[in-house]
Amino acid sequence: PQQKLSFDLGGPWAFYHLFWRAHNIEHLADLYAPEAQVAPGDKLWVPLLIRNDTDSPKQIELHPVLPPGWTVYPSSVMYPVAAHDSYSIQFITMAPQSQKGTWQTLSWNALTDGKNIGTVTLRVDVAGNYLPQ
Repeated sequence: PQQKLSFDLGGPWAFYHLFWRAHNIEHLADLYAPEAQVAPGDKLWVPLLIRNDTDSPKQIELHPVLPPGWTVYPSSVMYPVAAHDSYSIQFITMAPQSQKGTWQTLSWNALTDGKNIGTVTLRVDVAGNYLPQ
């Protein structure tokens, strides 16, 4: 097996990719774009997962790329990932009232040793109605 670093959405998005593989329906990944919905001012949970399948520990730096007015906690951060291990990160984002009724794209870039190891993108519907929690 090839040694590599990977960076993906975690939580339910990761579950569906594993489910599709287990049931030999991976072609569904081509039909599915990761999406979420949030009301302006409400918190949106974004789980991310870094995997280090190499033989050495890595320092991974994450940088959010968000539309104007969005807030994120934490902002760019460095994460230590041991060899043959993974690291789960949870971000909280909030959309401004000004983007109500629009679709927005949130991204995170992962870098190590100055090189990009991946980008995770999530399309978000900034809902005009209130959502059940």
